[in-house]
Amino acid sequence: MEELDRPAGTPCPNGQIISPTARTTPKRSLRNQAGGSRLIHGDLTGNVLFVRDEVPAVIDFSPYWRPPVFAEAIVVADGLLWFDLPSDLLTGSGDQPDWQQMLIRALIFRLVAHSESAGPSGRAQSGERERYVRATEVVVKKLAALQG
Repeated sequence: MEELDRPAGTPCPNGQIISPTARTTPKRSLRNQAGGSRLIHGDLTGNVLFVRDEVPAVIDFSPYWRPPVFAEAIVVADGLLWFDLPSDLLTGSGDQPDWQQMLIRALIFRLVAHSESAGPSGRAQSGERERYVRATEVVVKKLAALQG
């Protein structure tokens, strides 16, 4: 997790506490991932309206400070989770060295977001577990094939 994502006063992985008044900046190695972070739409899937002969309209903007390829990875993760994206279409940004890492992070991002929306009861919707298992298996197989 980037330091900017960590609320002030919470423990870091090394056990230190970030002071509420401390100015935190992302580590240089994280900042350089995928060309550096920029303002992205963190929930693009389902938030673009299309009308014939009109410019697409982006609605419900969810701002995040991430590498641009992360926005693409979220759309692909959503395709795997909710739209049965065929695994042969899972090509992604082959020219981006961090594409695989961004796709893994996007799946984790969605898993955390949905576990938070489940609330204290922790009850997932019917079929949700299976969707995440399927998406994870597709990604693991694709990444193994790319490395092999």
